Amino acid sequence: MAEELPTVSVVMTVRNGETFLAEAIESILNQTFRKFEFVIVDDGSIDGTSQILKNFEQKDRRIRVVVRENRGRTISLNEGISISTGELVAIMDGDDIAASERLRKQVDFLNENQNCVALGAEVMFVDAEGRPLGRGNHPRGHAVIRRRLLLGEGTAISQPVVMFRRRAFQEIGGYNERFEVAQDLDLFLRLSEVGLVENLPDILLSWRQHPASVNRTRFKDWRRIMQEIISAAIRRIGPERFAEELFPAEFDFQFPNEPLALARLALNGGQLRTALSYAWRALINGPRRLSALDFIIALGIRGSASIALKVRYQVLKWCRGN
Repeated sequence: MAEELPTVSVVMTVRNGETFLAEAIESILNQTFRKFEFVIVDDGSIDGTSQILKNFEQKDRRIRVVVRENRGRTISLNEGISISTGELVAIMDGDDIAASERLRKQVDFLNENQNCVALGAEVMFVDAEGRPLGRGNHPRGHAVIRRRLLLGEGTAISQPVVMFRRRAFQEIGGYNERFEVAQDLDLFLRLSEVGLVENLPDILLSWRQHPASVNRTRFKDWRRIMQEIISAAIRRIGPERFAEELFPAEFDFQFPNEPLALARLALNGGQLRTALSYAWRALINGPRRLSALDFIIALGIRGSASIALKVRYQVLKWCRGN
């Protein structure tokens, strides 16, 4: 009987990644979703990367390693995907850590949303030691993500945590090998033209930031290449559609007018007393009373002693009345 094909192909490219590679690979092998293959392209490493990969390949039959001379990340990504077989492709980097539920949550969403061709997720930026730095705050909803892509924001979807449909990837011709950086922005723009794109709210990846990261070492090339990518997108869809998609119906341009929104606006402007006044109004009259209470308490912690005392008095007064 022929062996059943995997649902997901996890594709990783790596060059001289011995420092973090084992942890990255282990995070994929420890996934709760088990029906996957793991294709890893060693793009001309000269450190201990090849030996690490060989050891893992001997231990787990789901891993397939390709070792060859350096050809660049974009070519390596296309090569890894071309020799994989899963109907869904998940990109993984050799210095990041995937949450154990990453593949399962993405597969479940794509199974339930057949019109979605590419799915990212929230990430937690971490330092070289793995200590958290902060969330990525990725957008939700196709129109908003599409708008940010058209503005040149490659992080509208983060490549190290993306999963996409093979058929859509093949339909648009894969990664453009002319782009050694920002190839993800170009790919996501073209994918978003043939189907829906989305981000899950769950943190499914620890995205390591360190001096050798590609997003740090190749930054000077980005501006020129991103200009070329956006220009190509405008030529594909035309200037009228480009302008229309920059201002989607889902994008809210209204000035905030409800009390809690005005409280946040005042706080951002450093007007603590005004912020407290509007937050108190939201607590008394608004539908978001718990959010308003949280805001008031946080404001008291952040503010001066007089503000803190006023917050304490108002909160106690509110509690006695409720």
